[in-house]
Amino acid sequence: LIREHSAEIEKLLVQQKADLEKLYSDNTNEDQMHLMNTAINELNQMLQDANYQKEKVKEELSKQVKLLSLEKSSLQNQVEDLCQELSFAREQIQRVKKTINEKESKLQEVDMLKITIGDLKAQLASASEIREELEMKHEAEITNYKIKLEMLQKEKDAVLDRMAESQEAELERLRTQLLFSHEEELSKVKDDLQIEHKINIENLKDNMAMQAKQQLDDFQNEMNIKIEAVQFENDNLIKNQNQLTLEIARLKDLHPPTINTNSEEMMLLVNNLQKEIEVLRQEEKKKCVLEQEIQEVQLKTELFEKQRKEQAHCLQEKYLLLEAQNTVLEGENKALQEKLNKCTIKNVVGNLILTSDNSSSEDFDLQKRIDKLIAENEKLVQQDIKQKEEIDTLKNSFSLAEINFKHNYQELQENYTSLLKVKLELEESKNKNEAEYKTKLQALVEKIQHLQGGFPIGLETQSTVVHSKREKVLND
Repeated sequence: LIREHSAEIEKLLVQQKADLEKLYSDNTNEDQMHLMNTAINELNQMLQDANYQKEKVKEELSKQVKLLSLEKSSLQNQVEDLCQELSFAREQIQRVKKTINEKESKLQEVDMLKITIGDLKAQLASASEIREELEMKHEAEITNYKIKLEMLQKEKDAVLDRMAESQEAELERLRTQLLFSHEEELSKVKDDLQIEHKINIENLKDNMAMQAKQQLDDFQNEMNIKIEAVQFENDNLIKNQNQLTLEIARLKDLHPPTINTNSEEMMLLVNNLQKEIEVLRQEEKKKCVLEQEIQEVQLKTELFEKQRKEQAHCLQEKYLLLEAQNTVLEGENKALQEKLNKCTIKNVVGNLILTSDNSSSEDFDLQKRIDKLIAENEKLVQQDIKQKEEIDTLKNSFSLAEINFKHNYQELQENYTSLLKVKLELEESKNKNEAEYKTKLQALVEKIQHLQGGFPIGLETQSTVVHSKREKVLND
């Protein structure tokens, strides 16, 4: 610019010299020379003013160029910061996508858990129905057993009464038979002895007196032996009678307590079974409570999923808005760069040199443009700050949502594991109670069979029928 300006000044001087030579050559008058000199002086003053203004404009332009360079560097730094933030935002987006995929996988796992919970509920419902049927059958069996036990007790009492009556009759009959047989034997012995005595007396009368005495001695000895034998037999009979009476008393004493003990054991077993039934009912109540808790947990999971979906939707909308704003800002930055490239210093200086009269107006226009650019830059900076603040708030909200989701997911997992443990414990207790119930029923059946072992055949057939029914119920 300085060279061009100096060249133009030289051109003007050359033109002035040519004009002066022309004037000298034309032999102008002194007045014209005076006018020309005044014009030359005015032109020189104009040139000096122009040089002074030129220097001022140069200084102002240098200052503006420095300011523009500083602003350009600041804008480039801001653009680099924005690019870094965009890369960081893209990384965050990828991380968010990864977290969303992980959450979707977790949701799929939750759906699978829901399906398993539904299957478990169906199994629990079927088990509860089966248990109700078993309880109904068990209650019916208990009533039947009670009725049958009452019938058996009545039959036992009747049979024992009959046995006692028959045994008493047999004892009386044996006593009478023994007495009659003993009297008959005694009478026979007496008759035989009398006959023999008569014969011996006759023989003794016929024979010698010594023989009679000997015979009498022998007879006395034989009679003593026979009397001892008879007494021994009488003692044996008395012992047998005493033994029979003792056995009868022992039988009378043994049968009622055995029956009573068996009946008491049966009653105790029935009471134990009733207690176990009450325990099973309480376990069913607990299972109902657990099912309600499972339903509440499912409702909580559904609400949490809805909230999470809503939060994810809001975050996606905000993210799309931020992307749109970032694209707009990038477009505006590009436009500003193009404007700055267009507004070069050459065009400004050329316009100032060509039109010295319009220099002030163009300077005013440049200042307006610079002010507009500064205002737009400030707006962009404020928008960038707002966007950074919004990104920070979104990051914080997203991190809080992730923390809440993890906490709630852990709580749900803990509740689910605790419910599974309780369910397994209930199933184990149920299996134990069923095994104990089966063993007790088998013990009852064996005791009933043992009691029915001494009864008539009709009672044994009834016991076999009852045992078969019990086995069918247990198999069912």
